[in-house]
Amino acid sequence: MTAKGLGRHLVARAVEFIAQGEREAVEKNRPKPLLYDLSMNDYYGFCSCEKCTETAAKYGHSGQQLMLLNGVAGCLGKRYPDLFFTTLAYYYAEPPPSNGVRAASNVIVKLCNTDQCVAAGIYENENRPMREKVKAWRNFADNLFVWDYAITYDWSDKYVGGLPFASEFHIAEKFRYYAENGVKGIFLEQEHFEKSDMFELKYFIERKAMEDPACDGPALVAEFCRLYYGPEAGAKILSARRLLDELREKGGKRIGWYPRLKSFDFLTDADLTTVFKLFDEAAAPEAGYADFCKKYGLTKNGYYLTVG
Repeated sequence: MTAKGLGRHLVARAVEFIAQGEREAVEKNRPKPLLYDLSMNDYYGFCSCEKCTETAAKYGHSGQQLMLLNGVAGCLGKRYPDLFFTTLAYYYAEPPPSNGVRAASNVIVKLCNTDQCVAAGIYENENRPMREKVKAWRNFADNLFVWDYAITYDWSDKYVGGLPFASEFHIAEKFRYYAENGVKGIFLEQEHFEKSDMFELKYFIERKAMEDPACDGPALVAEFCRLYYGPEAGAKILSARRLLDELREKGGKRIGWYPRLKSFDFLTDADLTTVFKLFDEAAAPEAGYADFCKKYGLTKNGYYLTVG
């Protein structure tokens, strides 16, 4: 972060990427990119040289990062006044800066929600750390985004994912909290859609909550189940999902975005039998699927529901 000439190098490399982005936009007849990212590696570690250690101790890791990026964004902003430069507040850089450092006006801070419980509501105790970080960061960035996780990875050698967590009942509430506390954008990491837990249901709720953070999330979940699966099957699926959420809350378990299987030991054999029975009873043709797509102007593209 403090290496001599690093700022100049980043400016030069950014100019190359901006030129490439604008060239490709013209070639593909699409709008030119407005955001370019300058972030740390996807890793826990940070530089421990004497100078970096000294500046991090004084300004915080995020402050050290912003001091570098603000200089780069200042140079680039003179040449590209319409562009914004994003950076991650991730792992060691999630706490806000100190000693007067704040993000420049053309810098977007993307606060990563790495210590959340993905299954819990934003106001539950498990998610207090993220609430506090959002409220703290809004004082240090005019443009605050959140990088949120909507998936469960796993710790095994072979990725299985798709572990059950009924977050759909809490998505709208979380987005509403973000909007009320100065967050201007959300990036959701939700890859492996073919293995994700109830991907299309959650994708729909996420989309509606982004359109209107004040929407009634649980009501939309019930409507999705009724229209997408049909009234009878939808009622069974909704009951199964509500049961999973109730059992998780009762068990007081924290399900992170990288959980171990023991995070789900609140589910007994009897509970799983009940859930599987409800899903078996719901195994029927998607009777209401066409009505659902018609109402919301959606078409199916592979695994995705897309507009138009």
